[in-house]
Amino acid sequence: MDGISWKGASRLTFHLLCWCALHVIFPTMLSVFGRHVTFQDCHTFLNLLSVQHQLHYGPSYDHSCVHACMWYFPPNWHLVPHFYANIPAGHTIFEDLEEDGPSQKGRITAMTVAEGLDRKKIELLLKAKYPKLETHTYQDVVHATPKLDDPNSGDIFFFDYGTVVFWGISAADEQAVVHSIVNPCKQEPLDLHEIEIDEFTFYYSSIEPPHIQNDLITINKSFAADHQVKLAISHALAQSTLLGCYEERLQDIVEVTKDLPEALAEHGRVNISRKEVARLIGQVFLQRSAVNLLGVVLDVPEFFWSAPDGLQVLYKRVREYLELDTRVDVLNTRYGVLQEMLEMVRDHQNNQHMSRLEWIVIWLIAIAVVIGCLQVAGLIGYIRPGHL
Repeated sequence: MDGISWKGASRLTFHLLCWCALHVIFPTMLSVFGRHVTFQDCHTFLNLLSVQHQLHYGPSYDHSCVHACMWYFPPNWHLVPHFYANIPAGHTIFEDLEEDGPSQKGRITAMTVAEGLDRKKIELLLKAKYPKLETHTYQDVVHATPKLDDPNSGDIFFFDYGTVVFWGISAADEQAVVHSIVNPCKQEPLDLHEIEIDEFTFYYSSIEPPHIQNDLITINKSFAADHQVKLAISHALAQSTLLGCYEERLQDIVEVTKDLPEALAEHGRVNISRKEVARLIGQVFLQRSAVNLLGVVLDVPEFFWSAPDGLQVLYKRVREYLELDTRVDVLNTRYGVLQEMLEMVRDHQNNQHMSRLEWIVIWLIAIAVVIGCLQVAGLIGYIRPGHL
């Protein structure tokens, strides 16, 4: 046969191989190996065929037949990452390309409003005022949602340490929940300027793994109805918001004390009482203890002790994005510098007080010496009683 006939025969053979691969080989592999066959395997198969054709027919071989085989594939197959090609049992191979499902974007609001929340009171108020809400209780958190199997219904997480995280809840509904549920359950409410509020956006994707970037949290739509995925992320968000409260409180102390070193350097004294210095030292110690000793910010929540390992990995990734460990280190460094400065001011004031006492003693001794001299002069007759 001539060259044209050989080329036509090779193209026909190649198309038959592609058809067999897509309609016979890969369906058979899917049925045998289940979820371990990936979209990348198909591209690898095509690349191998292309290389074999080039080796057999030379570099000048027309590869249009190789590119033509892509007709057998969906147009955006190449956009599906290898990670999400694991197909669960009972699902189709093209399921990740479907657009139907939960709404694509929503808002997340995390707010710290008090030192703590009364868990029992929250559960009672939820049942009384929102009887249609379904609730779950975990260590340190109460979860509420209108419907657990509906990813569009929204989720609310009430943390025992005074933080609330809303997922997919409108601003008006958030305020309603805060006024009707959160405010009555506050323990040691924070001042208005101390309340910390962080806002994020979440997005349901059909092809991306859960991650966070530029304050946009991406969740695969297959996990849209799994509130534990949102809980794992919410733990990190709640800890970050609580840490923001400690950062704001420290900044308040810094604003009060920022002029003390300069005044001490220029004038040798500070216009602050010893009682005020002692009070500031106590505040720094209490805040530092809350961050490092109570463990709310530093420790991994007990929820992850029994949760799947994947949730803990997700939690740690969000912590890394929010730089919680770095922020705690910076906070401790600032606590240390502030405490050293306040102790220096206290030592200076103590030295001033001791110096003042020394001068009082000196003047008392001087007065006693003068009185003694006058008495001796009166006894020896240098000073008569009438002349005094």
